[in-house]
Amino acid sequence: GSPQCNPTGDMVLGPAELNCDWTVNNNKIITIKGPVWVNGDINLSNNVVLVLDSSFGDDLSTVVIADAKVPPLQSTKGKIINYNNVIVCGTEGYNTGTKTCNARSAENKSYIMILSTYSGIDDAINIDNNVVGAIFYASSGTVNIKNNVDIKEVIAYKLKLQPNVTVTYESGLYYAKFSSGPGASWQVTGWKEIE
Repeated sequence: GSPQCNPTGDMVLGPAELNCDWTVNNNKIITIKGPVWVNGDINLSNNVVLVLDSSFGDDLSTVVIADAKVPPLQSTKGKIINYNNVIVCGTEGYNTGTKTCNARSAENKSYIMILSTYSGIDDAINIDNNVVGAIFYASSGTVNIKNNVDIKEVIAYKLKLQPNVTVTYESGLYYAKFSSGPGASWQVTGWKEIE
């Protein structure tokens, strides 16, 4: 398989289209430099860090999407699993010593949105065991959150919250600006749910 589909080490990714299930685990740091479209499932586990590249500055964000190119497949593909100490940081960066995102300034409104288009009977997004950061969005499915999770925002067709879960709405999607990054060839200019 492609090294991008199962990274063996830290890497920079984006803008990118991955035609595979994207599986990242075991202490990898993935720097997101633009939108990432995964034509399959996303599995993040065991101390994985996603960090938004500093070139986005304080006021731009981007999207990592699990999707299926062919619409009927969205009932089987596009699921996202985050498990065991997954950390998602904006452009404030990640501190490898403390294993946390750096302190965020009041002006910093940068985020990574992790979006699933899965519409099947299983959960679209599973977030479990000390997952921190990110905006999670399940446009057609269920987000299941459990076990000491502290995330920035969640939007879902259906939401399941288990004990010891904190969802901190500190940004509001209305105010977050999503982009492919400074100097890129295209930008996300609007974002809304349609029927």
